[in-house]
Amino acid sequence: MVLTRRAAREQNSIVRWLPNEILSTVALYSSKSDLLVLCRTSRLMHDIVTRLLYHTVSLVTGAQMEAFLRTMESIQKPTDSSLSLFDHVRQFVIKDQKVTA
Repeated sequence: MVLTRRAAREQNSIVRWLPNEILSTVALYSSKSDLLVLCRTSRLMHDIVTRLLYHTVSLVTGAQMEAFLRTMESIQKPTDSSLSLFDHVRQFVIKDQKVTA
């Protein structure tokens, strides 16, 4: 399956006849690494997959927390028609590695 601009222009492209809801549902069953790859294939897949990638943010180390906060801090406020990464985050999971059960 090729999801490029050229493929989107072709009539037999999967992107042309498959609804976004179906693509989104298929992406739900993908691993995080697969989602990252999908995110880079086309603008359409970027828009669909970004929501899934940032839905739940899991932070384990202090370095991850600092990097996440720096990333969020550096993102400029989007225009009215676009969403920022903040808008996709629905859940934070912060794990303390020092705590043992």
